[in-house]
Amino acid sequence: EDKIMDYNAIMNCAFAASRANVIIDGCFVAKGQTDTSPFLEQLCDRTGGIFIKPTGRSQVGGGLTQVLMTVFLPPNQLRKKLNLPAIDKVDFRARCFETGE
Repeated sequence: EDKIMDYNAIMNCAFAASRANVIIDGCFVAKGQTDTSPFLEQLCDRTGGIFIKPTGRSQVGGGLTQVLMTVFLPPNQLRKKLNLPAIDKVDFRARCFETGE
């Protein structure tokens, strides 16, 4: 679960990684009520990384390992030639640091 108090630190990491040409990839495995991580999505988008949310059978019986190796293992030069998942919509809404809304 994203904590609003961590937002500045996460975005500082994103800007530093972007400046250093470091790509950050993210894999969000849903647990409970949370269905995504806006902070992780923004981090991946800012650094040019890949963000995935595997669901269903891809999380069972070694399927997750195969997904992770297929998506995250190829080097950046090869990724441009592969049909990898793209981030469609990233939630860039402003948030209040006191209320979290």
